[in-house]
Amino acid sequence: VAAPNSTTSITTVIASESEHTRACLHAPGSCGELTAREVEEAVAASGGDGDDLFRDVIWFHSDSRHGEAALRLAEEARRRGVPISVDVEKDRGDLMEP
Repeated sequence: VAAPNSTTSITTVIASESEHTRACLHAPGSCGELTAREVEEAVAASGGDGDDLFRDVIWFHSDSRHGEAALRLAEEARRRGVPISVDVEKDRGDLMEP
């Protein structure tokens, strides 16, 4: 998904196996929240089956940002048997609803 004249967000995770800790450095960018609709559009643009979107994906991890989009991608990952992990250190509201 591309947003002209904007920057994408990025999260870098620094982990210490020996200390059993991690730190996340996040820069939000200017492109705004990724939506489930944009995910659906990307799936449709890749031929409708999402194969191009998930080519070479071996793990799906979400830091719980972009909630609706992350949930849609996690559902697709699960359907494909791709392992999923989620960082839920911070309450992000509606993602915690059953």
